[in-house]
Amino acid sequence: MRSAVAILVLSLLTSSARADDDKECRSGNLPACMTLADREAKNDGKVHNVSAAFLRFQLLCNYGVAGACARADELTKIIEHRRPRPSEMTALALQCRRGDADGCLLGAMAAQLGENDSLAADLYDRACTFGLMFACYRLALIYDPDTEWEGRAKDDAHAFKFYERACNLAGVGCHNLSFYYRSGGRLADAEKEYALALTDCERQHNGEACLTVASTEYARRHPRAAHRRFEQACELGSPTGCDEFAHDLLHGRDETPQDPQRALSVMRPLCKDAEADTTVDYCDDVGFALDATDDIQDARVVFARRCEVGSGIACWWMGQASRTARGEPKDLTRALTFYRRSCGLHFAGGCYRLGVAMHFGQGIRANPHAALQRFEEACDGKVVAACLAAAILQSSADRAKAQNAFERGCKLGDDDSCQGIELLKAGKRMMLTPPRD
Repeated sequence: MRSAVAILVLSLLTSSARADDDKECRSGNLPACMTLADREAKNDGKVHNVSAAFLRFQLLCNYGVAGACARADELTKIIEHRRPRPSEMTALALQCRRGDADGCLLGAMAAQLGENDSLAADLYDRACTFGLMFACYRLALIYDPDTEWEGRAKDDAHAFKFYERACNLAGVGCHNLSFYYRSGGRLADAEKEYALALTDCERQHNGEACLTVASTEYARRHPRAAHRRFEQACELGSPTGCDEFAHDLLHGRDETPQDPQRALSVMRPLCKDAEADTTVDYCDDVGFALDATDDIQDARVVFARRCEVGSGIACWWMGQASRTARGEPKDLTRALTFYRRSCGLHFAGGCYRLGVAMHFGQGIRANPHAALQRFEEACDGKVVAACLAAAILQSSADRAKAQNAFERGCKLGDDDSCQGIELLKAGKRMMLTPPRD
């Protein structure tokens, strides 16, 4: 059943000059509104027509009409690259002053595209007063201190007010509103944050909102629900959503079945756009997915390239491959080179392996003192085995440091470290043995 709000909002966005589809849309016939929006989108390309179609598709998307969300996304790209003519902005502003709500909203969009931010803010304000919630949302973005939108002085309280109005009356901007309820925020309320993000995820098909929902579900130990939302966020264009979804598939996290091939298909497009970006691990995940499918040679190509651009985990993998003869002859000296680079890039696993090589003389002369330093670095990075190794090496020279390292390992869930605490109290020592892998 169509809501009265849906009919009212769609009616406000329809001009008085259109014929049958116009009348049907005004009466709440959503397919007729879809037809009308398509006609506007195919018109002569004027900002007024394309923007009107965009707004209509946005609202139809909000009410679940199939295909509307995709059409809105298509028109966004067109609008962003189309500068309006001054005459178009003047005409729309005049319509607004005559009390035409559509003219206010479309004029605001045209003014923003024409980089007349002050006029855009004034027209959004008028359109919001007329009850067009999309305008209230855009006015909130202008006031929001965390956006780069201009036109009014930044004001958190005003941003909150307009986000709340848009969310409560039309389900628009709820994810932005949810930020005010995050932990540490001035209105910290986890349940409220979740509810608002869920609204934007389901009604606005907002990928970042779905990601917030997924993260909350994961924190609540609902792995299946989190997995579904990560997948949804990914489908809606969230790179982080795709990354988390692929992690689930790759590692079989919690109750999720492993599917490395699908993980590979999810991550490859992201890797293509971020091959040299070490702030994200999309390409590293591609390498691990290739490894999991036993495509070692292609994995080596990916990890070698990633190590070159500064990925510590990729250098660690290259060291592991050289040490264990995966896809190449065993070469401890070459492995050591990769471990050094990995540790230098602050990857704790690389520091641990470098410490092992230094302590046991694997590809290098044994140096227990240098090994201890690497183990301590790796322990700082929460590598459990490194905390145990550091504790054992410290136990004969500095009992306080040994105690601290044992306790750190124990807190990370290592039973041997917990046992080490008791042995240290009894004056007994543990022996450091090479790791099995």
